[in-house]
Amino acid sequence: MKVIAAFVGTLALTFVLGVGGATAMDTTAAKNSAHPDFGKAVEAIDLKEYQKALTLLASVRQSEPENADAENLTGLSYRMLKNYEMAFSHYQRALQIDPKHKGAHEYLGISYLETNQVEKADNLLESIKKLCAFCAERRSLNNAIMAYKRANKTS
Repeated sequence: MKVIAAFVGTLALTFVLGVGGATAMDTTAAKNSAHPDFGKAVEAIDLKEYQKALTLLASVRQSEPENADAENLTGLSYRMLKNYEMAFSHYQRALQIDPKHKGAHEYLGISYLETNQVEKADNLLESIKKLCAFCAERRSLNNAIMAYKRANKTS
């Protein structure tokens, strides 16, 4: 438990220092959605109102079933509520829709870390490296993995 607390503290510090401190809108693709609830959902996530975001995103996903950004943000909302099973499902759906969705790769990787699946997070980092050289999602996941490994004394 102490190790997990150290990891969470280290991860929180990376966010405070600006590493991975992106808002929900920063991690979505430029296309996003024309649905009026999408912007409201992003605002709800930025305000940490995850249950509200889930309700709004359900409406977006119903009218736009191929919207990878809505799936990714749904996964994020579930992750923040510690419902990892649902988070994994929605991140996987986002990647099924758009295999190059950097935000879904990043958030899925962080979810793996939060559930002590570091090898899977490492694999996702390798996938992101193929998508971009210096993107924020790559840096964020890389820093989260390094913090996890330092906190857990693994390589």
